[in-house]
Amino acid sequence: MPKLLQIIRKVSTWLFISIAAFSLINLIRVYTQQINLFDDYEIKITGSEFVEISQIKKQVEPHMSSSLLSVDLEEIQKNIISLDYIQTAQLSCLLPSTLLIHVEERKPALLLNTNQQLVFMDSEGVLLPADKNSISYFPVPV
Repeated sequence: MPKLLQIIRKVSTWLFISIAAFSLINLIRVYTQQINLFDDYEIKITGSEFVEISQIKKQVEPHMSSSLLSVDLEEIQKNIISLDYIQTAQLSCLLPSTLLIHVEERKPALLLNTNQQLVFMDSEGVLLPADKNSISYFPVPV
């Protein structure tokens, strides 16, 4: 009989601890939802020299949901990389309220005149559109 009591005590102790932990986690979840802890966030963008921050934010905003925890970082990263002059983008969530985006831009190495149209080429052979602003910003050989 004493072994049975020990087993019952151990099981009831673990059951109590499990219920208490579950209750605490649930209480924290409800509390964070009530005070909107992860709903108010800011977007910080670093590394952008030529590409305007407003262009990057346009790619990010359609994917921002009501909570920073439910943001699809991979989809946002794909959209940012699809911009001209952006080579890579690294995204991080700094809880509770910051989405940090670091971009690396492509650096044109050459200005080409193809069929009366000017384009840049970077060191990887990627063609980039050239306009008045980009030509004056990037000093490259023709």
